[in-house]
Amino acid sequence: MDLKGRKQVIIAGLVMLGLGHALLSLFPLIPLVQAFYMIADGIAFGIFTVAFIFVVWGDMSNGERGEKFYALGTIAIPIAVMLSIFFSPWLKMIDASSAFSLAGFFIFLAIIP
Repeated sequence: MDLKGRKQVIIAGLVMLGLGHALLSLFPLIPLVQAFYMIADGIAFGIFTVAFIFVVWGDMSNGERGEKFYALGTIAIPIAVMLSIFFSPWLKMIDASSAFSLAGFFIFLAIIP
């Protein structure tokens, strides 16, 4: 990641995630699009995990008490799981095509500086 620069790698992950969501919202029933979405989502999730958990929090620790920084960085994952369990009854009311369009819109907004 440090050979190409973090910014380019993170932008590539956002583009992959955005393309996957955009194609899935346009063609939700085509198996090839579903497969592309799963592959792009997996690669983007791997990029974001390495970039935002391991690299950023590892740089902040400077080799001292790194486990505390990694714990701080990974605590967001269980919190997100708990929030998804809490909000799932309300989120079930949103149909799939609206959810993918909404997600694509927010992903687009995320890459605008």
